[in-house]
Amino acid sequence: MNRTIRLARWLSSSIVRRYAPSLAIAAAGLALFVAFVPVVANVAGEAATSNEGLGAPVLRTAVLGGSAAVGSAVQPVPLTSTALDGVRAIRGVESVFGWTQAFLNVETRGEYSTLTITPRFAELQPPLVEGREPRGDREIVMGSRWATSVDVGSTLPAIYNARIAEGEQEGVTTTVTVVGFYDSGVPGVDGEGTTYGTKPWTLGIVGAGLGREIAWMDSDYAFPTAYVVATNPGELSSIVSELRARNFAVDSLATLLTSVPPLQSFLSTMRLVLAGLLVVFLVVVAWAVAGSVLTAKRAEIGLLRALGWSRGEIGRTFVMQFGLLGLIVGSAGVIAGSIALAIVLIVGGDAEFFGLPVTLQFDAMTIGMFAAIGLAPVVLFVVAAVVPVTRISRIPPDDVLRDLTS
Repeated sequence: MNRTIRLARWLSSSIVRRYAPSLAIAAAGLALFVAFVPVVANVAGEAATSNEGLGAPVLRTAVLGGSAAVGSAVQPVPLTSTALDGVRAIRGVESVFGWTQAFLNVETRGEYSTLTITPRFAELQPPLVEGREPRGDREIVMGSRWATSVDVGSTLPAIYNARIAEGEQEGVTTTVTVVGFYDSGVPGVDGEGTTYGTKPWTLGIVGAGLGREIAWMDSDYAFPTAYVVATNPGELSSIVSELRARNFAVDSLATLLTSVPPLQSFLSTMRLVLAGLLVVFLVVVAWAVAGSVLTAKRAEIGLLRALGWSRGEIGRTFVMQFGLLGLIVGSAGVIAGSIALAIVLIVGGDAEFFGLPVTLQFDAMTIGMFAAIGLAPVVLFVVAAVVPVTRISRIPPDDVLRDLTS
């Protein structure tokens, strides 16, 4: 074993010098992967799971309707608060929102405008651009296009209708306070021009129009629509199936969104795809170097066999050499790639990739990934050398010496 190690160490320096360009290419390719693959993989993971990417609530939402589907004789379950509580208990459901609308006439600059009031659930609705979310009765969030007519904090006269008898209604005067504006340019699930209020207050206005007390609205009112948000897009398909099994009417939006999980899965597997490309690249380089080295060293191998070296000793000698070459490639690639990655993260600053921030957390998983990338060339160079070393070491020494003589 000692002479095997000494010979491997003695031969390695000449091999490194002779094949420096090939080893440099392998190290550069590894550095490229170290510099960019972690960032790309991290962004791919963010795109698949974050609220800014395919993990956005709107892409993991099923919509329940209050009427039967066309051609169906089965009446759907009414969307009462009790029924929605049952939906919340389904495995994989993150949240459930009952949706309804009320109408309110609001005076601005001496003119009345009819507003459509909808309960605010910010996960599926346009984001605020000013102010805060409504927290109490008579607090509203308007579209940003209203910012030219009213200000945050403005108190506006308002009127809504209340049912007092069969076929009779009267106007109820009140006031509303504007507590925020949402981005009118962002499409939501409620339609253009919607104004948002709290759920209890909105239900109170709807109940007044129906001639119902708030207690009845809380227990027996059937929402026309409800939104069911899954914890992740992968859960959506099973949730839709369970809702249909319970005779809920799930509209076509849910069917459309069940195509999202395959795309999310694809993005989540990008790490494996990129790692596979790295493995293929290193194997090709290692195989080419091993084949070239062993062809050039064929005479030395024959002489060693003639001097009494066993096949095992010869095999171990060259395997150790290629393991050392892999270690050189891995160390150089990781060091160069880490420097390049640091430069990208520092210089890039607030750079984005597909609308997502380019970031990388240097946690235990990241450090472990770098270590695995650095050790990969050692394993791959050794594996790539096993077959040609075994084949050449089996050549009879007299054949090699005969070739040298000729």
